[in-house]
Amino acid sequence: MTDARGSIWTVICTDDSRPAELRETVSLARQGGNEVLVLLAPSVLYEPGGLADIEQAYDRYVEFEEFRRELARIDNVTALEVGPTDRLSACH
Repeated sequence: MTDARGSIWTVICTDDSRPAELRETVSLARQGGNEVLVLLAPSVLYEPGGLADIEQAYDRYVEFEEFRRELARIDNVTALEVGPTDRLSACH
């Protein structure tokens, strides 16, 4: 018989379009010492014409990365970037 009292892993797949709501969701999910994995997509890479103005796209991508790092610094939270390879290489 296994012990069902261990921590729970929650996986959240989303983008960065609603950061306040995501912070709240992560906070709730990690209650009781549970682990949270956030698979976070930068919305700028998915919007039609999102890369048309490269300077604005870069600024938005930097904001995304700062947000992802903020989440990753929270105890019991792993936040990883997910996105289309061709567009990710255009922003780096």
